[in-house]
Amino acid sequence: MDKMTLPELRVLLDASAVKRHDLYQHYNGGLYVIENLAIQESTQEPVVIYRPAWSDVWFTRTLQNFVEAVEVDGISTPRFKLIP
Repeated sequence: MDKMTLPELRVLLDASAVKRHDLYQHYNGGLYVIENLAIQESTQEPVVIYRPAWSDVWFTRTLQNFVEAVEVDGISTPRFKLIP
């Protein structure tokens, strides 16, 4: 795969439904604030930079992993759900 240009990467991030400062609930119940979106340089995958609502410790997860569904007690549920 060819490397994307910076403008192409910006379009990729802007197209995401996950936005800065949104509040999400993890399927286990915790609340998380989106701090930013970024690009993993070596793979050019979009990543979500987020933190627990009660902490200043930040985490990263690929965007694909952040928005995917997980199976809980045999039921497919979003890993993170947007809290309006």
